[in-house]
Amino acid sequence: MSNLFYNSVCEFLDNPWNHSLPLDSRVVVISDSDYKLYKQKQAQEEINVLEGRLRSYEQQCATIRSTIDELKKNAGLLPAEEPAAE
Repeated sequence: MSNLFYNSVCEFLDNPWNHSLPLDSRVVVISDSDYKLYKQKQAQEEINVLEGRLRSYEQQCATIRSTIDELKKNAGLLPAEEPAAE
């Protein structure tokens, strides 16, 4: 229930204008270096996800290009190859 703003409904009803009261009164303080490491870890996780998506998109592009080339070849849409000059 950590997503709630009040410990109980009665707490809100006792003072409905104080809607900034958190569920618990805990405040976590971390050092700047720990916060920096946390942000770096978050960024690296997002980078890993995006790089995975990029690899997937590149594989799909290669497959699509291959399919296009095969269709052109089968339909005779590729330019005729010139005979090698001797």
